Amino acid sequence: MTDLRRRGASVVDRRIALGYTTRQDFAVATGLSYRLLGDVERGRREVSAGSWAVIEQALGWEPGTVRADEDRPPPVSAIRALGDAYLIAAELVERGDDALGLRLLRALADIEVLDC
Repeated sequence: MTDLRRRGASVVDRRIALGYTTRQDFAVATGLSYRLLGDVERGRREVSAGSWAVIEQALGWEPGTVRADEDRPPPVSAIRALGDAYLIAAELVERGDDALGLRLLRALADIEVLDC
């Protein structure tokens, strides 16, 4: 598998894991074109560093990690993941699932983030 295809497969896997079940949903979320994302996901062409930065941010990946190590998927920033979890908890509360939202917020509050 080429590096471009490997990157594309990583993008698809992470996109779906985040709930963007269609490429169109992801295109709307990122502001990138459906066609560009299709080329990325199929490993058909290289895109600009700016496009990669938008994709990495939307997927919760650290900047530049999409090319850092072609043999493993890029890591998700712990800070970004925690931020996303707080947003999900707030959305749960807004939708009326107070018990689950508050439980999630309490669990997140117990996490100690250490500066490394």
